[in-house]
Amino acid sequence: MFIKNKIFKNKVEKGEPSGLIPFELDSQIAENFYHKALQSYKTERFNDSLLIINKVISLSPKNFGYYHLKTKILFKMKKYHLSIKSINKAIKLRPKILKLYKFKNKILFFMGRFDKLLESLDELVMLDSESAVEHYVFKASVLGLILGKFNEALMEIKRALDIDSGFSKALEVKKKILTLQLESQINQLYI
Repeated sequence: MFIKNKIFKNKVEKGEPSGLIPFELDSQIAENFYHKALQSYKTERFNDSLLIINKVISLSPKNFGYYHLKTKILFKMKKYHLSIKSINKAIKLRPKILKLYKFKNKILFFMGRFDKLLESLDELVMLDSESAVEHYVFKASVLGLILGKFNEALMEIKRALDIDSGFSKALEVKKKILTLQLESQINQLYI
């Protein structure tokens, strides 16, 4: 880093074009550190990786990929609240990247924030209409199998089946929801 800065400074002092302007130099440095953070992440040295990626973000705060890696690190460290903040920053920078929403949904699921998860799934359906069937089924699973909101869950299954009547996962989830609904009604009779 020192050598690059010295070369850059010498070229500027001599009036030579350096080919780099200062923010490009920061971007190159950030990219080098990013690869170090990624390597630390892959070797499960999460504290080191987090320190490095925070430095990377300070050098280049507009790169959504850096926030995505930070989110993955924080998630592995089970710091879910911080990982949500990080993924939200990534989404704000690149709102059309589907994998960011999917990862956000995973975090919300682990946090037990099903209300926010359902909202996020609605956003995902709007962004990714090609995979709407899968998103409806996942939403139905959360509503019916976790929250016990059987009628709402069955409405989501209906949406999925209206798009693809033979979608086996939707039929499988519908069967589970109906079974749970029946068990719930039977239990209420014996209370």
